[in-house]
Amino acid sequence: MRSGRLLSIFGLLIVGCSLRIDTAQLENDIKAGIEQQGYRIKLRSVICPSGIDQQTGVVFKCVAELVSDETFDIEVRQLDDSGNLDWTVPSSKVILNVATLETDIQTALAQEVGQRPAIDCGPLYRLNLPGESFECNVVGDPVASGDRIPAAIANVDTEGNLTWQEIRYPMPAANPTRSLESNAAATGASTAPTEATAAASTPATPADSDD
Repeated sequence: MRSGRLLSIFGLLIVGCSLRIDTAQLENDIKAGIEQQGYRIKLRSVICPSGIDQQTGVVFKCVAELVSDETFDIEVRQLDDSGNLDWTVPSSKVILNVATLETDIQTALAQEVGQRPAIDCGPLYRLNLPGESFECNVVGDPVASGDRIPAAIANVDTEGNLTWQEIRYPMPAANPTRSLESNAAATGASTAPTEATAAASTPATPADSDD
């Protein structure tokens, strides 16, 4: 009974002295990360809630503000109770996270080419600009139905929704002349006309008549 009482008191002491997330450091890290991984993105600030205890699995949101005054959310998850965090920026009307786009393209192409080619759409974060287009590289130029697929084009419609389409190039047709020469070389035959063939194709000269 006494030992249980001591454990209970000790537990209360731990709660009372629990460590908290360093909010200022987190805000600086997120701001630097988005600007480094973003395409022409400049932030005025990132604001995160203060007073959050370090606790595994806790999820909370921070808000980023662009220099244009637009704002978007950042999702933060605590990976453990030692202050290790993971954060991401979901796509919104303000910003695009191309990781989801890369996965969508990869999944669709896997059904066509029988493999999951790597997709590279460039910087992870982009401003959501209606009417803008950008290219995603399909690594390895896979082939489907006789077409080479080196890339995909992503388009942002007037509502800020993201769509994409493949870029296809037909594979070059085989050269029939070269194929004939290759086959002749393999069999030891000659593609040049023989003497008999040449003679047969030459018009005969009329014979002289004694009459």
